[in-house]
Parts: sequence; C-alpha cells; structure tokens
Amino acid sequence: MSDLKHIETSQATLYFQEIRTSDSPVILWLHGFCEDHQIFSELIPEIQIPARHILPDLPGYGKSIPETDFDFSMQAFAQNEHEMLEALNIQQVHCIGHSMGG
Repeated sequence: MSDLKHIETSQATLYFQEIRTSDSPVILWLHGFCEDHQIFSELIPEIQIPARHILPDLPGYGKSIPETDFDFSMQAFAQNEHEMLEALNIQQVHCIGHSMGG
C-alpha cells in the first residue's frame, strides 16, 4: 500500500491513496458508510484496469478530518470530492462507489 496524500478543501483535510498503473482514465473510488479507502485498495491490483486510481477517505472517515461545522450531507461530500479533483487538476473522472459512496 502506498503512502496517503492529503489536500485541504474548504471544509476538510482529505486524505487519499493514489495508485497509478496508467495516467488515464482516472477512476475515483468512493467507499461506503463506516469504511475508508482501504475497502478498495486490495481490489485494484486484482481487477488489473490500467488507470490513475484515486481512493479518498471521505470527511469523517479514515484519516480525513472535517471542519467542526461540516454538515455531512451528500452535497457537502460531493463538494469536497470536486475540490479535491480540481486541486489534482483532474477534469474528467469515472466514479465507482458503493453504499454511501455510490
């Protein structure tokens, strides 16, 4: 497993794992309720899809730290992921998620 990176958004410090087997496509993997990025990290080598895989810990899960007034709405989660992708200069992404992340 690679080291976690982090990005400051307007509402959280988001930690994420990046697994690069290719520069494109970019796949954003969104975990479910009470999980973190590790739910997918062992799957990626098994599925063998050449891509830039981004596995974030959503705010309040794993190592990601939400601001004290974070509202935990789906809109707030989406906004944070959008800000993370902008900070990484990612303009197009395929999204895979389950449970709350879906």
